[in-house]
Amino acid sequence: MRLKTAWQHVRRSPYQSLAAVLIMSLTFFIASIFILIGVGGAKVIDYFESRPQITAFFRDEASQEQIARLQTSLTQTQKISSTNFVSKEEALKIYQEQNKDDPLLL
Repeated sequence: MRLKTAWQHVRRSPYQSLAAVLIMSLTFFIASIFILIGVGGAKVIDYFESRPQITAFFRDEASQEQIARLQTSLTQTQKISSTNFVSKEEALKIYQEQNKDDPLLL
């Protein structure tokens, strides 16, 4: 019986019914977007909080022994899980590989 009454109201004022449906749809759509942005933002923040990276540059006069000592002291702390040393030559190779399609950067 209620469906019959609802259908009568829709037939009496179709524009008002259409406006109500559109407003409800728009409200749910906007709420869904805010929820997705909130959840996605939280995931991105969690990712970057769990994987912080520090980049350190050494002077040319730094010896391999000094670099090894620093790596050892960093890995002995509980807050750092791993270290990776990249020499100037290796860094140049990586840079050239990443920018091989842009000759102005080489």
